[in-house]
Amino acid sequence: MENYLNKFPEDFQALSMLVNYYWSIWLPETYQIEFLTNLVNIALKTKNHNKDLQEIQRKANILYERKKGVEISKEKLAKYENIHRGERCVIIGNGPSLNEMDLSFLKNEYTFGMNKIYL
Repeated sequence: MENYLNKFPEDFQALSMLVNYYWSIWLPETYQIEFLTNLVNIALKTKNHNKDLQEIQRKANILYERKKGVEISKEKLAKYENIHRGERCVIIGNGPSLNEMDLSFLKNEYTFGMNKIYL
């Protein structure tokens, strides 16, 4: 698909298929997002603007923002890497049943909540 679109960037149907594929994997690689952005920019220069292209551009922008957000999060989390190495920690699984538990015994423990934690 990428090779085809390199030759025929004005093919909106193929572009739509590609953006939907990238959308389905939630967080494409950086080169894929850059490739998609370049294709959208090429498509915007044509005179065939339509609602499909607007939707493609919207999804491409969201994918770019997701990737940027993940990179920022990685940088923020990096400062915590190994700060408690060798120490005991407790990983707490998620679920509303935690509301019914007395978790005071974890007061002096390093804890990590997975996904959403209901406290």
